[in-house]
Amino acid sequence: MGKLIDFVTGKVIDQVKTNEEVVDEIVDGSIELSQHLINCLEDEIGYLATENHETWLKDFNMRSEQHGEARDMYVIINLLHAILLRYIGLEHELQQDMDNLYIKLKTLEVKMNSGKDNDTT
Repeated sequence: MGKLIDFVTGKVIDQVKTNEEVVDEIVDGSIELSQHLINCLEDEIGYLATENHETWLKDFNMRSEQHGEARDMYVIINLLHAILLRYIGLEHELQQDMDNLYIKLKTLEVKMNSGKDNDTT
């Protein structure tokens, strides 16, 4: 049998990874991506608070759990992770909660729009 070559690095693959190892790498990558996205959000909020003079954001604290916004971000980062896992076909405990929340939000949307005139003619 011929050698396996990694397309990206061009290096010879000495040992083929097991399915479990590949899944573990993907899960770890989704955790890292979720954290990166939260860091981007934190940077953007910091920019808006200082450079864009959005003074109402100046004390926004995403890191200390004594602040409500930090607890919310804890939830959001875990939701991001669950979303990425769903995307690749893996289950996460929060996915059912997200499905229920989606239904709740769509129900609220319908209620909010039911009193409006939706005539487009």
